[in-house]
Amino acid sequence: MSNSVIDYQIIEDESKLDLPEYIDNPHYVKNKAAGYLLQLIGWVLFILIIFPLITLFLWYFEFKLVRKYIFNDAMYAQLTSLMHIGIGILIFSLLLILWASYNWIRFNNKERRKKSQNTPIDEFARDFLLTGDDLVKLKQGSNIILHYDEDGLLEYYDVVK
Repeated sequence: MSNSVIDYQIIEDESKLDLPEYIDNPHYVKNKAAGYLLQLIGWVLFILIIFPLITLFLWYFEFKLVRKYIFNDAMYAQLTSLMHIGIGILIFSLLLILWASYNWIRFNNKERRKKSQNTPIDEFARDFLLTGDDLVKLKQGSNIILHYDEDGLLEYYDVVK
């Protein structure tokens, strides 16, 4: 698969551009009055229809807000808050159950973890800077306490039998 590079250039000569003639020449545009009339009708509709609708929506919203904060019964507010909290808990519980069900269906009786390979003795000794005698002592102990320095290197160890 080849990746060919295409040489793009900026064309500065307008005669080489493939532009329709009417873009840069407004005298080709006919019926300018119809275009301006259409624009005027659009603005009038916007002002006479959309603005009043926005105003009605804002008045409705503000009325509900004032009624909520001034004329609200305390018990009703507590019950409403409790209902909203309950709905939130219900939604999150259902999402958790849905997620757990998905995971159970996907991973049921499927063991994805694999036992790691044992480290060879020579590699273990090399990584911890141990000698053969040290390895024999470590193998004989049932509990081993390792002491490291600040750099993470093994300083010494205690073997408890």
